[in-house]
Amino acid sequence: MRRSVRMGLCMGGVMLATATALAIGTIKELSLDDGRDDVNRLTGPAVDGSGTPVAIGTIAATFDKGAKIVRRGATGFMTRGPEYNLDKSLDLGAVFGSALKQEATAMGFGASGASAWQVDGTIKDLYVESKQIPYGATLFWGFMDVEFRVAHAGGAPQTVSMRLHNYNGGYNAGMGRKDEAIEALAHLFVEGAQEALARLNRLYFKAPPHPGVAALLDQVKTMGEHRPAASLHRLALSGSPEAPAVLLALVPKEPDENRRSALIEALARLGAANAVPVLSQRYATEDEDCRWVTLKAMDYIGGADAEALVKGAGLADKDGGPRRLAEKITAGK
Repeated sequence: MRRSVRMGLCMGGVMLATATALAIGTIKELSLDDGRDDVNRLTGPAVDGSGTPVAIGTIAATFDKGAKIVRRGATGFMTRGPEYNLDKSLDLGAVFGSALKQEATAMGFGASGASAWQVDGTIKDLYVESKQIPYGATLFWGFMDVEFRVAHAGGAPQTVSMRLHNYNGGYNAGMGRKDEAIEALAHLFVEGAQEALARLNRLYFKAPPHPGVAALLDQVKTMGEHRPAASLHRLALSGSPEAPAVLLALVPKEPDENRRSALIEALARLGAANAVPVLSQRYATEDEDCRWVTLKAMDYIGGADAEALVKGAGLADKDGGPRRLAEKITAGK
């Protein structure tokens, strides 16, 4: 479970009786700080965007607010995860809008002005799936479909739809798992905002990587547990044209599933088209987490070959997490 490792959470002694004694509750509040950690909290800019102002406008929400915001992705007695409703007063469109504003500044984009890129949008679908690992972590897979409207300096808006995916795991030795579910939802907003801005930058804004990103390339070449995860994360948001080749060379050399997943996810965030054939060839023999982020990469990168992998090996995957992601991707096409 990648996020549980990257967050450095300590595994408690989770008893089965505690793990299965779950009541359906309601999520009434959400703080973006719950979605930030030592990896995704940007301590330096990813792009040289001081001359590329981005103004975040209104983010509406038309998804079914009556449906459970956290749903069970597994229903077995040993693997049943938590589920929660969404309080009708909690405006997740406004929460995501705040995430976009905060992460735009953190990534290095300029403040709004006459020449700003205006970004508005609508969340059309949003939910988190859960699964309990017996005596272990609770896993969460987050999904969000957003239609963005992008206009430059008062020009005509252009529309682009994006699916944003996030995988998160946490441990809890207590009676409930609502805190972990809220953190997973907050991670979807924080990292989803970063990924959306990186993709919008490639498509429209065109701010170059920040000069400081060059040093990150050398840092991520460090093998094993000494590779700085935060450096890899920031590099992935920069759009660096040199990064994909470096990361692709590291993937087959990295024996650890969690760290290899992070490399693949970075390729997804970079939109690295040259990763598609390499990751496709590895798919059948990869670990489950790596297959999940490979499908995320195929969705973010796009193209006929990427779509073929999702519709073929993805939909036929023996594990529920990757298979449901493939189903989500293909349902949106």
